[in-house]
Amino acid sequence: QVGPDYRGRTGGGIESVIKTYSENFPGTLFLGSYSEGNKFHEIIYTCKFFLSFTRFMIVKKDIKIVHIHSASDMSFIRKSLTMMIARLFGKKTIMHMHGSTFRVFYEKAGIFRSVIRRLLKCNDLVICLSPQWFDFFSNLIPAAKLRIVNNPVPAPAMNISRQQNGVVKFLFLGRIGNRKGIFDLLKAMSLLNPELRRSANLTIGGNGEVQKLQELIKSLALQDCVNYAGWVDGQLKTELLAAADVYILPSYNEGLPVSILEAMAYGLPIISTPIGGIPEVVKEGINGFLVEPGNIQQIIDKIEKMIKSPDLPPEMGKASLQTVKPFTADSVFPVLDTIYASLLVK
Repeated sequence: QVGPDYRGRTGGGIESVIKTYSENFPGTLFLGSYSEGNKFHEIIYTCKFFLSFTRFMIVKKDIKIVHIHSASDMSFIRKSLTMMIARLFGKKTIMHMHGSTFRVFYEKAGIFRSVIRRLLKCNDLVICLSPQWFDFFSNLIPAAKLRIVNNPVPAPAMNISRQQNGVVKFLFLGRIGNRKGIFDLLKAMSLLNPELRRSANLTIGGNGEVQKLQELIKSLALQDCVNYAGWVDGQLKTELLAAADVYILPSYNEGLPVSILEAMAYGLPIISTPIGGIPEVVKEGINGFLVEPGNIQQIIDKIEKMIKSPDLPPEMGKASLQTVKPFTADSVFPVLDTIYASLLVK
């Protein structure tokens, strides 16, 4: 497998998927293609990757399939070059498309759209994350070359025992920036009914535009109900998911966020937006609510609904546990195993 180095600090959904595959799927060898840092660091890391990858192709002749995890923009360009090197050495290639902004990337490509289509078509198989993305990619390449594979989520790492103390605990985990809708969420928190606001607490975890986040929390006087937890992974992430009552992610662009699936595996209801594959796992009024991207009033309404109806979060959380079952490793790995086996016999 090739993709962003999950052993580093990039910390996105792709890394979580690769980590689950690498640690649990037998016979997987992983090579990191990208590690977040300053531009010089990223260039050096990428150059080292291509040298290492080419050496792997020459030396490790038992490698039959190269499973490439890609997003959009520069990620897709790097991964397409990886694909071409792999095919030069006679390897089967799978391009696993995670990019939440790939549609935008493709539409802005202009005269290079045909190049993108050809690069995708060069692979033996392209994996996408949901029926909606399948429909999109089937307009670019033959449907016979496409497969939907759910993102795998691990089982909760600790027992869940939520305390009902009259305060509804909302949790946001993700890249701090406009795309994830975090600044819309802060504005919504500031406009909550003052009586209800005393019954709400929002914890935010992630990296990115941290200074802007902290300045907005201060300027909106949200210190009493919003807590920035910093970079979240490992044990802290487990503890926050186990303690939360509602997961909220009002994104503008997504594929199918692993963070939503992880939250569902911890029995959390979801407030999110109807983009990418999210509507396929978040069912309105059943295991959460969907709000239009950028619609702050809708975010306010759904937060207040969760606060006013204390029985609602645990009821919806039970529905999340049922909905997420097809995304457990036990369900996903047999599908991936079948894909690998089918490529090996061709």
